[in-house]
Amino acid sequence: VPLEQIINDLSAYYNVQVEWRNDESRDLRLYYRWEPTFSLDKVVDMLNSFEAINITREGDKIIIKQAE
Repeated sequence: VPLEQIINDLSAYYNVQVEWRNDESRDLRLYYRWEPTFSLDKVVDMLNSFEAINITREGDKIIIKQAE
């Protein structure tokens, strides 16, 4: 599914805001099986295992950008 869909689901569940640093990241297609019992920090760590993106958390906001 597109990363944007994954992030929108996470944002709603964990009640956090999302900041996209570049629009290209939104269309990245990933296979990720989300486990709702995981903390947001664990989910961010797991998503960062994909080399194409870099996700950070700042309080109640997650920031997504393409990896450099």
